[in-house]
This record gives sequence, C-alpha cells and structure tokens, in this order.
Amino acid sequence: MKNPRILFVVLVAAGYAGYLCLQYASIRYIEPTTLLKQDEKWCNKSSTVSDATTFKALEDELERLTSELAMAKTKAETEKRLSKELETKVQDLERAKLSGSITSNSKSFNALCQRIPSSPKAWIDNINVTLGASQDRQQDPSYILRDLNARALEFITPRLSRAMEGFPHHNLDKLLSKTRARFEYLTNYNATAENATIPPPPIRIYVSGGSVAHGQNCVTSVRSITADRCSWPWRLRVLVNNLVGGDMIEIVNGARGGANSQAGRALLAYAPPPQQPIDIIINAHSVNDQITFTRDQAAARNLSLSAYTLDMTQNFTRQVMTHHPDAVLLWLEDYLGNEARNLLELQEYAQTIHTLSKYYGFGVLSYTDAVRDVVYGDTHETALTPVWYQDSPDSNDTMVREVHPGVMMHASVTYLWLHYGWNLLREACAGGFTNASSSIRYNTTRAEQATLHGVQWPRPLPKGLPPRLTTSLRLEDISDLWRNSTEEIMSDSPCPFQWTAGIQKYLDLESLEEDSKQQFAPFLRSAGTWQFTQSDFGQGRFGWAHYESFANATTPPQPLTFEVPSAGIRTMAVFVAQNIDPSWKDSKARVTVKDDLQKIVHTQTIDGYRFSSKTRKRAIRAAMAKSVVLTEVDLSGIVGSSSQPSKNFTVEFQHVSGNGFKFMAMALCRFPSIAAGFPLWIGN
Repeated sequence: MKNPRILFVVLVAAGYAGYLCLQYASIRYIEPTTLLKQDEKWCNKSSTVSDATTFKALEDELERLTSELAMAKTKAETEKRLSKELETKVQDLERAKLSGSITSNSKSFNALCQRIPSSPKAWIDNINVTLGASQDRQQDPSYILRDLNARALEFITPRLSRAMEGFPHHNLDKLLSKTRARFEYLTNYNATAENATIPPPPIRIYVSGGSVAHGQNCVTSVRSITADRCSWPWRLRVLVNNLVGGDMIEIVNGARGGANSQAGRALLAYAPPPQQPIDIIINAHSVNDQITFTRDQAAARNLSLSAYTLDMTQNFTRQVMTHHPDAVLLWLEDYLGNEARNLLELQEYAQTIHTLSKYYGFGVLSYTDAVRDVVYGDTHETALTPVWYQDSPDSNDTMVREVHPGVMMHASVTYLWLHYGWNLLREACAGGFTNASSSIRYNTTRAEQATLHGVQWPRPLPKGLPPRLTTSLRLEDISDLWRNSTEEIMSDSPCPFQWTAGIQKYLDLESLEEDSKQQFAPFLRSAGTWQFTQSDFGQGRFGWAHYESFANATTPPQPLTFEVPSAGIRTMAVFVAQNIDPSWKDSKARVTVKDDLQKIVHTQTIDGYRFSSKTRKRAIRAAMAKSVVLTEVDLSGIVGSSSQPSKNFTVEFQHVSGNGFKFMAMALCRFPSIAAGFPLWIGN
C-alpha cells in the first residue's frame, strides 16, 4: 500500500464502519441486564480488521521510508522531504497503536458506550427501566413507593437540563478507566474478568454534607426505611447498582447534622485515609453554608456572609485537591431559602460556587435551579421544599424556620444525579474528553509549529493548585504565582497520627474499642485517671473521658499523657464533645505541650460546655448535647529548650473544672490550622 491516497481511503472506510456501528447500537433499546452480543461482534469485527489492516500497512510503509531515507542522505532536498513524511508516518503509527490498544484491550468501553444510549430521547425511552431500578428490594420488597418515585421522575424529567452546571475538568480519565473496569467485571463481558484475581473495586463516592444529606425529615410510609436510607445518597446507590446489576458504586455518607463546608473540610482533613481511594467527593453543604450559625461564624471573624462563604468553600475545594488529588469534586446546590429570605442575597452563594467551579474545574448540580420557579410560584407547597407553613395553607400564616425537605426532594435529586452521570458518560463516549492530537494531522513539523504564524503557544500547565482566588489577585501576577507556588499536593497522609473513629457514625463498636486502644498504644505514656469509654455523653461513642467520680481524696486527678514525634507537625486537632446543659457549666480541660526536656512550650484551655440562650428548649438541648466541636492547637512555632526543634512532644490533658470532659478524636498533622484560632462546630 505505497500510494498515500489508498491509505487515506482505508482509514476513512475504517472510521465510517465504526461510526455506523455506534449509530446502530445507539438506537437499539437495551435492557439493563443484557448485552448486545450480536451487534458487538459485528462492531468489534469490523473495527478490529480495519485497525489490524491499517496497523500492518503503516508498519510496512514506515520500514520502506526508513530504508529510503538511509539511501538518500546525500540528497538534501530528498532527505528533508522524506524526514517530514517519516515524521507524519510515525505519528500515524502511534495513532494506530493507540487505536489498536483501545480496540483490543478495552472492549468493555465499547460495551459500556453501547449501554449508554447517545440520544437525549433515550432517557424517555428507558424511563420505566429507571423507575423499576429505583426499588430498594430489601427495604421495600412490595415496592410500595413505586408511585411516589414515578411522580418524582415524571416531575423532574422536563427539568433535568436546568440542573446541569457543567462537568468537572480533572481526573475524568482515571474515573472513566475505573468505571470501564468495574463494568466489565460486573457484566462479565470479557472472559478474562471471570478469572480476575483481584476484582476491580466499585466507584467509591464520599458525600460531605449536613442533616439534609443525612435524610432528616425524609419520611415514607415504609417504616423499615430510616432517614439515612430515605436520603438521596442511599437512593442513588440503590438505583445505579440495580441498573448495572451489581455493586457498581459505593457511597459513604459522611453527612453530619449542622456541618457546613468548614466542618466538612475539617472532617476530610483529619480523618484517616480510606482503605480504598475515594473516586468522587460531593459537597452537599449548601444549606448549612447559608444559615444562622454560619452567619455567626462570619460575624466572629468580622466578615460578611458572602466573604466567609467564599473563604470556606474555596478552602474545602483546595483541601480536596491537595489531599485527594485523584478524586473528582462535585457540588450540589439544594438550598431554596427559609432562614435566609432575601432572594437577592440567596443568589450570592450560587454565584460564588459558579465562580469557583469555573476557576478550579469542579462540577456543579443544582436542584435549586431545577425547581426554583415552581417553589417561588407557591411557597406553600410541601413536596419540593420543607413545610414552611405548619398550621394551614392560609397565605396569611407566618413562615416558620425549617430547612429539611421531605422525600420528594431526595427522590428528585437522585434522578438529577443519574442524569448528570449519564451525560458525563455520553460526552466521554463521544470523545468529548479525548486529546485531539491523536486524530489531527499537520503539514508542518513540531519544531515549525512552535513559531507558526508568529504566535506563542501556552506552556504546559503548572503543577499544583492555582493561586487562591481573592479580590487582590491580578491577571498580570497569576502566572508567576501559580508557577512559583510551593503549596504541596499530598501524595501520602499529611497526618502521622489520626484517630477519628469516635466521631464517625455506623461503626462496629464492639471491635472499635480494641482497635482504638491498639492505635493509641505506641503513643500513650499514661492514662492517669482518664478512661477510654463509651459513655452516654458524646452520642454513646468511644472517647477519652474524665469525670469527677474518677478521682477522689486518695486518688487526685492525674493527666492523660501522650508522647508523639514532632517532625513537621504544625497542628494538633482535638474533637471535643460539648454540652449546653447548665449542669456542665465550667467543664474545662487544660492541654499542655512539653519539649524533649519537659519544658512547657504551650498551654491551652479547652471548653467542654457551650452557653446557649436556647437551653430551656428540651428538644434543642437534647440535640446540642450531642454536638462535637473542633479545637486546634498550633504547634508550628514550638522549638526545644536549646532553640533546636524538639524531636518529640509530650501532650498532657488535665481535667481542671466541671463535672466532666470528653474528647472523641485527635489528630497530629503537617498542615496549618483550619479554623484559624476559632472553635469550629462539627455538628451532631
């Protein structure tokens, strides 16, 4: 095949055969648990033969050109012409190798794309399949909630596109690669999957959010469905896994009542690294980012709410990008107001998230945009929002505070996420995230392209994060600031010691105590009169506690003492169980840090009681008694007694006043303080 025109015709024919194959597959109705075996054989045979023919022809052509070039070294013009032709053929060969690799090693991607219909009409065509897959067969075997799901699906379908705020820019290739591998394993499309020694892991999703994401007020007629199993994270896991026919995704719901993005960032920062990497992190804090206690946090820092939300949402984003650099970050907007009732003010948060998403490249899904017109058209409705008027539908009623919507919102958000993921895969299958350099042919060499038409092409992107987005960041400074940035992306755990099991939910408490003691063992020097206990105070979770009854006249209170390495440590985080009950007034502990020579280099008092003007309300008191507050100890400036950095810290906890004191988590980390000197409420 020495004629270039013939080679071009072969390439066009191969591409057109593949195109017809995909078009034919896309219009077929595909059952969620079956594969298009016959069609795939036709597609794979056509593509493989064409690719193999092209590959062999290009190898022969490359061999010929190399030989001809060696014989023509004395002819300058011929050498230049052949050099250009040789470079072109090398590029063609690399493209052929890439194409052959995709065809031979990733047939699952073809199968996955055939299972992801490309036409927008496919959502309607498969809507009953989606409805059937929404059934939680364990909790609702009779599918009592079918009509409820049907109503949510019917309502949200014409509004799906309103919620799409753009796709993420980072780590999609890694996510799609894992998706293909897991899909292949579950569908058994490739025979080698049967003999896989280590099954590809599910796509692991972590939801960081507040009580809405946890499912508070999500109530159905099926009593076995608890709030957390009514929430959209649980529903999304059920739906996707039913559609695929196996555990395609795993969702860890890390939502905590009252947690905003600042608290979510702290939990991500101080939690031990997961056994399996997190593939997707979803921020679902938009409600708590805009309500009263976040406003109080802003006021304590002398910041406006808009400035504070920009700061904490940007901090959350940078936390994910530095400590989970391989994860895809997504953001959910689901707040329609209530505590905040000024509609123009409500738009400021959405604008902040939109700005940050474009700057940092994360994706956004907006339930708020999908339903805003319906809600504002009738604020008395109770399907899509919380019950804001509790007495009667009379328009003269006073709106009451309530930020927790019911089950219809959770069902709707589930379908919005499914549609978002489907469109992400559609774009990937269409080549929307593919590097075009594997397909485009140039008439000039790479060296000549560098000065083509006198333009200066951009250099490769700098490593690390772009500079923090602030009002003082200027266009003429951003390139130098980004390229000279020293902000480190953590490839390993930034915290040499982390114990946060005491603030995690749904753990095996029987094994937790022993595991925690083993984790503390290398660092514990003396427990003193403290006990590692699962007491009622602190939500019944394990933690280090000291009560007045632990000491007496013959046994005075003794400190809890740890010895920890100091190398690179900048912050010690202590998660304290706080109580607002007046009986806990004056509950305090003193933290003392000593250097190698036992000289005191830092001391700090931590409160175990928090005053609240609402302590007379029993329900609020009961809820707040379960709250967790983060207090940080700054160790970055501590040196030894001889003005040399200390190799080890001795840390002592001494209960100094009040009925008792308990902390449920502690971490020692190499990054600076998160809360910047302010106690941070982590939530219930």
